[in-house]
Formats: sequence, structure tokens, C-alpha cells
Amino acid sequence: MSKANKFIATLYQVLESNEYFNYVSWTNNGTSFTIHKLDEFQKIVIKDCFNSISIQSFYRQMCLYGFRLRKKKGLKEYSHPNFIQGRFKELGLVQRKRKNQAISDELIKVSNSLKDQLQKLKEQQYSFLYQLKAQYEIHKILSNKIKSLLSQFENQYPEFWKQQMRIILKLIVGCKPFYGVQTSAPLYEILKDDLLQQNDFYSPKQLPFQ
Repeated sequence: MSKANKFIATLYQVLESNEYFNYVSWTNNGTSFTIHKLDEFQKIVIKDCFNSISIQSFYRQMCLYGFRLRKKKGLKEYSHPNFIQGRFKELGLVQRKRKNQAISDELIKVSNSLKDQLQKLKEQQYSFLYQLKAQYEIHKILSNKIKSLLSQFENQYPEFWKQQMRIILKLIVGCKPFYGVQTSAPLYEILKDDLLQQNDFYSPKQLPFQ
């Protein structure tokens, strides 16, 4: 069996000594360890035992040696199938990944992350399309209801309907003669049986609201 790497051996000794128990320790079953206080771990344990390397360098080493990270609130829990409490002889099995393997693992992580993001985008898209469809159906129902009410109103009260159209026509043509000629054509068709006289046009001040 190959000899344990210095970094791994040092990490194992730190956990076995219990000197830094308040900052880092084995979990109850001994199959993983937890960094309890990240700031103290960096300032004390890293400084005393790992030649003052940066905390980011420590994290990279853990990744290169194949440790799996499980994040909790304010904690970091690491595990490795060959890094177990009481099994010092197996530490030689904890080997650094080859460069190609490390790159491959990183690409897998990125790929999985992109897949998760794509799935979330698809779910959001389905939700958005469903909402659009629901809004379309609502508007369709409301539009049909309005058309039905207008048709019913026009059929039941034709004289009142024409009276309102006359007022609108008078107001449009009275305010802007040229514009009124263009926009009042549809109303003119409705009221052509009862043509308005030129002097019957209204201006806004003349419009009888009562």
C-alpha cells in the first residue's frame, strides 16, 4: 500500500488529536468530519498545521483528493470512502486525482449545473405559457360577453342607442371637422337614415350632458 500523502496524514492527525476539536472534528460515525468554525479553522488550524496555506487552497486540495463536500448552515462536512476514523492504514488510498480526471469531474459538475438551470427555465416557460393561455381564455370570455351585452342593448333599446350615437357624431364633427369626417364614417352609416344638419353639430361646451 502506498504511503499517505503529507497533507492527508496531517489532516488525519489533526482530527485524531482532538486539540482542535472546537474547530474541526469527526462526525459521530467517523465516516466524515466537520469544520465547525470556518474563521477559527482558517486562523488557527490552517496556520498551525498546514503551513499557513490559504483557505481556498485547502478547499482545492480537498477537491483534488476526491473528498465530497456537504454544506450545512455555517458548516462544511467532508467525506471520503478511504478517510475514516481509526483506519490510518487506508490513508494511502486517498490519492490526488490526475489532472485529466480533475478536469473531467469539473466539467461534469458544470454540465449538471447547466442541466439544472435548463430544467428550471423549462419549468418557468411552461408556467408562463400556461398563464398566457389562461389570460387569453379570460379575455375571450370577457370579449364575447361584452359583444353579447352590446348586441342585446342595441336590439332592446334601438332609439336610445341611436341617440347616443348622434351625440358622439355631433361631438366629433363639431370639435374637428376634417378629423370628424374621417372618423365618423361608420357612425354615419348607422345614422344615414337620419342625417344631421351642419348647424346641429356640437362643440364640447355645447354638449348637453343632462
